[in-house]
Amino acid sequence: MKDSMTQTRPQFVNRYDQRGVAIITLAHPPRNGLEPEVIAEAQSVVQAALLDADVRALVIKGGGTGFASGADLRGAVVRPDPALSALCRMLEDARKPTVAAIHGAAIGPGLELALACHFRVAQVDTQFSFPDIALGWLPAAGGIQRLTRIVGGRAAMSALLGGRAFGTRRAKQLGLLDIVTQGAPLDAAITRALQVAPRPTRKRLDALVHSKLDLEALAAERTKRAVVDAPTAAPRAILACIEAALTDDMASGFRLEARLAATCAEDPAARALRAIFLARRDAVRPNALDIGQVSVGRLGLVASGDAQSDRIAALLGARALRANLALVVGGDDPDARARLNAQIERHLQRSEVAGHLSAGRLNALMNGINLVENLQDIGSCDVVFMGGVRPDVLAHMRGDAVCLCPSDGQVVPAPLAAQVLPCRGLMAPRAVLELCPSETTSPEARALGLALARALDQPAIEVPAGKPPVLPALEAAWLVAADHLLMAGASVAQIDAAFAKAGWREGPFVRQDRFGIVATRTRIAQAAAHQSEGGIKLAASLIAAGQNGIKSGLGYYTWDAGELVGENPAVQSAIALLQPAQKPVLDADIVPYCAAAISNQAARILGAQGVARASDLDVAAVFGLGWPRAQGGPIWAAEDEGLGLLLSRIWGYSTRDSTFWQPAPLLENAVAKMRETLVP
Repeated sequence: MKDSMTQTRPQFVNRYDQRGVAIITLAHPPRNGLEPEVIAEAQSVVQAALLDADVRALVIKGGGTGFASGADLRGAVVRPDPALSALCRMLEDARKPTVAAIHGAAIGPGLELALACHFRVAQVDTQFSFPDIALGWLPAAGGIQRLTRIVGGRAAMSALLGGRAFGTRRAKQLGLLDIVTQGAPLDAAITRALQVAPRPTRKRLDALVHSKLDLEALAAERTKRAVVDAPTAAPRAILACIEAALTDDMASGFRLEARLAATCAEDPAARALRAIFLARRDAVRPNALDIGQVSVGRLGLVASGDAQSDRIAALLGARALRANLALVVGGDDPDARARLNAQIERHLQRSEVAGHLSAGRLNALMNGINLVENLQDIGSCDVVFMGGVRPDVLAHMRGDAVCLCPSDGQVVPAPLAAQVLPCRGLMAPRAVLELCPSETTSPEARALGLALARALDQPAIEVPAGKPPVLPALEAAWLVAADHLLMAGASVAQIDAAFAKAGWREGPFVRQDRFGIVATRTRIAQAAAHQSEGGIKLAASLIAAGQNGIKSGLGYYTWDAGELVGENPAVQSAIALLQPAQKPVLDADIVPYCAAAISNQAARILGAQGVARASDLDVAAVFGLGWPRAQGGPIWAAEDEGLGLLLSRIWGYSTRDSTFWQPAPLLENAVAKMRETLVP
């Protein structure tokens, strides 16, 4: 028997034989997504290998940088996918050993494919994840049944309900992996394939010996989740499938998975989650710049000595290190450099205390900070952040690098302006990074800004040149609407509680106390064309009394060491003087009123071409304001609910403040056109 290196060469799946083992490679870059055409070819290639008398075993591997992932969500996603389920059953039921040789990442359906193999060998730095729950879905090709039988019920709950990635160390501890290799896993996979007999997962019972404890943990998880209004049915469905894996045969479990997966895929909240996932991904892709994909490997920080700028730089530097970017810290003032370095180290130490970094990883990151005295050393960086644009630093930068700076109208000499990219939002990881290029900012600089956002995993949008910031405008609409409700008779706590119940990250008044009332009201004054007179006066009275929110201990609420104690009594007293004739506001009216204000403002921005794409407004609202992901964002929600209904609400609300509730022209025009099509 001879090895064949070119036995078959389909488009997406390749095979060659070595030592009697069929090496089957998924070749669908960049992620080896399991699209329908890839699955179809894989079925054909696997079937041929199983029927080949010269083949003793099969190894499945991924080409390029990773093992396999799911299909592109923008296509026609089928849940469950019967073709993927059939491929997984083919690998599990094979009468020849099947081994997955995994590197890079095995994500979602890619991990299901690996679980269907009899054995798994992985390179040491491989990542595994089932992110399905973040989309309101569940693994739909038998993955829950196989994972539970391999690692047990409690470990399966952790992996499936958390949705977070885990590495090879954890995977080996759980029993998910048979071998971990330092280098490429193929040779070890071939050796293992030649040493073993088939081991179908349906015959594995070792992980079920603790099923009593697993079922108790599952019952406790159900009880805990019963008091939480989950946005989708996916968590309950996952628990039901894990229970089936612990108590029933695999065939019954497969049928349950398929039925519940189909139900979850039809959930409106799942559609919203999918939409915001795609919107966030699209927002940081330089598709419209007509240049290739770029990446950031090295970040430079210029220590300025300015407290605010260096706070931003320190947070940015710590996040860059955690994202495995090389970090260079420079500046003329040695004391400023040392202070900035110390701030970065404190951020990293807090991450260790919080359990996000090991002690070894902490030391490695701190040792990775490169302190330089000569500004020329900053020139090696792809991206340089400085609080104020310095021509002398720009002169040392590479021509294809970019300088990030706060968007505060700084004047930059014309020859250097192409490399300068103003931005907002670097200070807060949970906020949205707004990249604000000028007319002179080059496409390459803009692409690097988006690449940095991808590297940091920070939601970001690009604001077209000459347009005002997006997030402050949406925030202003929200907070002014909340002021209306406050003056109408709702309490601060009632309004915030309504938002908490609806799944928002926080209410409008807790938000103002957290950011500081002075800073928040300054943003509103700059972004809002029209405000609530009562809201202005109430905020002014708090500010005059030194009540600025959490840091001062008093704001809209009373705070003790950062913990919320209750409403500030001075607030209701002030409201009673400002608006004596108040009426009760229904809890059910609070969120729709404010959400309509945000959607109307989003339509204004879209009509003024203030964003590159409509979905950028959803990204800004979801990640910047805390609008629930399962409700898609203001544009998605308006279109899903119906633009006509939104316009009717706005007309109804206009009795409170006709100027504030003036409908966006884009919205009125869209509804008018829809009505024209309905007229015979």
